[in-house]
Order: sequence, then C-alpha cells, then structure tokens
Amino acid sequence: MTTRWLSDLEQVGTTAESDSVLSVGGLPVLWHGAAQVPVFVRRFADGAVGEIFLSREDVLRRPRWPDFLRSAEGLSPIERLGMADCRLGVVTIGHVPVPWPHVRDTECVYVRRSLRDLSVVQIRLARHDGLADELLIAQVQEAERYPLGPAAYWRSA
Repeated sequence: MTTRWLSDLEQVGTTAESDSVLSVGGLPVLWHGAAQVPVFVRRFADGAVGEIFLSREDVLRRPRWPDFLRSAEGLSPIERLGMADCRLGVVTIGHVPVPWPHVRDTECVYVRRSLRDLSVVQIRLARHDGLADELLIAQVQEAERYPLGPAAYWRSA
C-alpha cells in the first residue's frame, strides 16, 4: 500500500499529564520522561489524519535510521501494546482530542522502547498498514535469528 502524505509531522497539542501514566484512547501507557508530551499527526493527501505520533524529545530529533541500525541508536523494534478506543471519531491522547475518521471502534496502539531501560519512548497509531508490516518484519527477523524459538535457543547454550 502506498501512503501519500500531505504533511510530515504537524503538532496538534501537548499532553498535560501529571503522573507517569499517559492515557491513549483509554489505554494506559507507562510513560517515562517529561510530563508534557507533544502530540503530532501526519495527514493523508485528502487532509484526514492518518497517523498519531508521540515521542520523547531526544528520540524525536534523531535522524530516521534503517531497520538494521535501529538497535544501534537504542530503540527496540515496534511492538503492539493494545487497543485504543476511537468511537465517535476522536482519539483522546492525555487530554488532547485528535479527530480520527470513524472506521472501527478500536485502533491498535504500537510502541517503541528504549533498549537501555525498556521504557516507552514512542507511541504510534495509524490508519495504514505500515506499522503492522513493520511488526511482522521484526517477528520474521526474530524467527530467522532463533529458528527453534527463544526458549530452545537458551536451552542449547
């Protein structure tokens, strides 16, 4: 699927969370870092929001690396965390409402973690299949690395 973006990252608000748990469409995410997190969106060519992106400031300023260098910059592969509630065409990130076209009642929430302390450093939601494809590629690479599975790999050592 080819995704045509009208804009790159556009800031639509800043969360004002007072604790370390950030609510993403009703799904609690343990957030390690600043209390206020900028909320960014990417839009499709028709102007509709296609992706919601939150990131710690230090991770956001890094250049985009190819997948094989991602571990060198200290980020884990993407992982699916759970489902966010997006009924009524809005996903609420902290206290920031983001318009979300009403296609399904829930949307997958993906996170990326720091390899140093496993804290969540990026949160993403998307209406395209790019994040699911990235997760599938990471799982295939892991399966190629450990053909009998991680448990069998550790038993053989």
